[in-house]
Amino acid sequence: MGSGAICADEQASSLSAQAKREFDTAFAKARDWKADAILVAAMIDYTQKIDPANGTDSFAFYSPSEPQYYWTMTFNQKALSSGSTYSRAIYYKDDYKLPADTVPVAMKYWTNDFVKALQKADEIGGKDFRSKNAVYDINILLSSKKDQYLVWKVGYLVGGQILFSKDIDAYTGEEFKEKTTTQ
Repeated sequence: MGSGAICADEQASSLSAQAKREFDTAFAKARDWKADAILVAAMIDYTQKIDPANGTDSFAFYSPSEPQYYWTMTFNQKALSSGSTYSRAIYYKDDYKLPADTVPVAMKYWTNDFVKALQKADEIGGKDFRSKNAVYDINILLSSKKDQYLVWKVGYLVGGQILFSKDIDAYTGEEFKEKTTTQ
């Protein structure tokens, strides 16, 4: 899975199904933590290349009853066939990697998963980036800021620096372009 297609349709389907199961597990456990827990972000990270052996899926939740914290759950994608392994942690919001103005995810607009977002980003330049870089990381973040659209931010990194990125609308699955109004 170096610089060619992201993954075969069968593997893409498997990763999508796994991510759905992981979200369901994370959401249930977040609700065990606080009954009012709400998703604020989903994060998928690949180290060195796109390969489940190098991938993690993380979910961050917010609770209006404990507004100073994010409750997180991270899964190792390598566990595709052997069952998921995960870790849980609570962070002070100020200490976590999300921007301060992140708001809860409007679930009705989350209709495209990270695999589709990554495929779209690859289609519009990511594949060229990968073909020119033998070793790269990919960070994918689903989040929204106040009064903004829900987007997947797909970043391609070399040496820890984002060198190419695309925003993919989580609802339409298309490249997100800032909406502007004309008068």
